[in-house]
Amino acid sequence: MKDLIGIDIMHQKEFFHPSASHNCWEVVYYIEGTGKLHTDNRIINFIPGDIIYYPPGTNHFETSEEGYRNIGCTFFTMEYFKEDIYVFHDNSCEDYKQILLQLMAHNHNPETLNRKNITSALLSVLSEYIVSWNMKPFKNPLVEKCERVIIENLSNCNFKINDYLDTLPFTNTHFKRLFKKETGYTPDVYLFEKRMNYAMKLISNKNYAGYSMKEIAFRCGYNDIYYFSKSFKRKTRYSPTEWLHMESHT
Repeated sequence: MKDLIGIDIMHQKEFFHPSASHNCWEVVYYIEGTGKLHTDNRIINFIPGDIIYYPPGTNHFETSEEGYRNIGCTFFTMEYFKEDIYVFHDNSCEDYKQILLQLMAHNHNPETLNRKNITSALLSVLSEYIVSWNMKPFKNPLVEKCERVIIENLSNCNFKINDYLDTLPFTNTHFKRLFKKETGYTPDVYLFEKRMNYAMKLISNKNYAGYSMKEIAFRCGYNDIYYFSKSFKRKTRYSPTEWLHMESHT
């Protein structure tokens, strides 16, 4: 990534962003909400932590039922990548997000010294993350698709992982063994881990301070608050309320 044009953050939720196309590269980092990114030939479901790169000339628009916010960054040069759409997800420490926020802070502060070199250095770090993520070992396409289906259904209370597995050209036992070999988890445990990690983030996020635990449970795919609390405690050893109390004092 080189030659930064601009970077900004959505301060208010949007539910629809009209179709747009740029004569430069653009990266979007979703920080809140879920929805769909529509391009000429793809529909990409996004959740918080998703990072989407699209090349010059890509027509795109976004829709969201609950509203979303993102950080958008435009630049002219993208090294090592062909002109295609790339989808990544930030790591658990949200390193990519923190670097984007640093980049934005430096570029919106007129008193920043040596801004050009700082910008160049931060863009280089962002590029290295993307290069390393793009070089991950080959994974079975059905495993990758299953991972994506699980992530897309984190908030879907009606999603049943075994119903999805029944659609695959493997026995459930064989695919679960394959999935665990490549991810370290069986599909049901992978879904559980993703939902609990999402729950911890929502409970700790000040933007959701006005939400009840029942609403947070629903956003994490649970329509039974008692089962959600039991699951959360199994993951963290604390109830959701205890977790909130601890986070508010850190």
